[in-house]
Amino acid sequence: MKLLLILFLIQNLCAQQPNEESLIESSVNFNDLIKHKDIFYLKNKDNLFTGSVVVNDSLDNIILKGQMIDGKTTGMWTHYFSSGEIHAIFTVKNDKLNGNFKQYYPSSVLHKEGSFIDGEMDGIWKLYNINSQLLFSIMYDFGKVVY
Repeated sequence: MKLLLILFLIQNLCAQQPNEESLIESSVNFNDLIKHKDIFYLKNKDNLFTGSVVVNDSLDNIILKGQMIDGKTTGMWTHYFSSGEIHAIFTVKNDKLNGNFKQYYPSSVLHKEGSFIDGEMDGIWKLYNINSQLLFSIMYDFGKVVY
């Protein structure tokens, strides 16, 4: 009886957890949104859009996905090469880059990393070659190169 109860609980937990495919299916295509005064709305709706967004290329490959809250891009976004490999991962707050940023070569090797504050490069940015060797670092102070 305990085994049946455990199996039942596991089955219910798995059924409640959305997988990535179901999240993409419930995402709104960026082309279904309308921008008015820097705020995004779902076509034929009056309320600000909140939810997952995907952008597809001409071959219907997902090239960008992320979140919007109250009509503004917010949270972690992922940009993809047309092959499906990750090109960049970044964080957005109120339509501006804020937080960590990582960009990759098509081989999934880290190309550069750093952080943004209100859309400006800030702190130490590192650039790597295709063999993951650090080429150089640049220090930014709110968009201005320090060294």
